Amino acid sequence: MGMVAIGPLAFPNGVFAGLLAFLSFTILVSVATRKVDQSLERWASIALIAGVLTARAVYVMIHWATFSSSPVRVLMMWQGGFEWISGVVAACVSAFFIIRPWRSRGVAIVILGASALVWMVAGAILDDAKGAVPLPDVTLTDSTGANIKLRSYASGPVVVNLWATWCPPCRRELPAMVAQAAASPSIPFLFVNQAEDLATVQAYLQQQSLSLDHVLYDPNTELARELRTVGIPITLFFHDGVMIDLHAGEISPETLQQKTERLIKQ
Repeated sequence: MGMVAIGPLAFPNGVFAGLLAFLSFTILVSVATRKVDQSLERWASIALIAGVLTARAVYVMIHWATFSSSPVRVLMMWQGGFEWISGVVAACVSAFFIIRPWRSRGVAIVILGASALVWMVAGAILDDAKGAVPLPDVTLTDSTGANIKLRSYASGPVVVNLWATWCPPCRRELPAMVAQAAASPSIPFLFVNQAEDLATVQAYLQQQSLSLDHVLYDPNTELARELRTVGIPITLFFHDGVMIDLHAGEISPETLQQKTERLIKQ
C-alpha cells in the first residue's frame, strides 16, 4: 500500500526506489574504479555530498518564505525536501573538477544516468504494483464517544494522520497539520490517535494550545493494521475513497502543502 516491508522495516515506495538507486550507484562505481579509473571512487563520495547538499539548498531557497520563520528546519533533512534535478546536475559538474581523463568523466556521467534511471523505473513499478488502496472500513470513536465510520469520508478528498502524543515527530508536525487544515477548509483532516485514551490526548492538546476539529480514537490500532503501516506518524491522502499519496514519518510544512494542493486538484 505504498510501502515495501523488509522484516520489521518498512520503506515508502519512493524511499525504497532511492535506496535501490544508491545501491546501483555504489556497485557501478566499485566496478568502474577497478576497471577504468581509481579517481572515480573519490569522485563518488564528493558527488553524493555535493548532490544532497545542493538539492537541499535549492529546495530551501525555493521555499524560504516558510523556512525563514524557523531557519533551524534547514537542518531537519529527515523531513524530506530536496530538488533532486539540481542535485544530479551538481554531481555531474563535480566530475569535471575531480576527474581528469575525458573517458572517465563520461563513465561518471553514465553511472549517474543509470542510477537515476533505476530510481525512476523502480518508483514507477512500485507505484503501479501497489494497486488501488481503499479507505479502510473501520469504526473509530470521537471525543464524545460516538462511533464514526471512516468510510463516511469516502466521498471527495480527505487527509488521514496517524499519531500519538508520546511520538516526538508527531508532536513536531502537529502545528503544521493544524495550520494546513485551517488553510484547506474544503478538506477534512482526520487526526486518528493510536492507542491512547481521551484524557491523555485532550490534556496534551490543551497544554499545547492546539485546536483539532477531527480527532478520532483508534484504541486497538485497527486502522494501522488495515493499512499495513509500520510506525507513526503516517499521513495518507485519499480521494473518493482511494489513496493517492502517502508520507511515512515526519512531514514538513512544504511537503504537506504540496501534497494537499495536489489532492485538491484531483
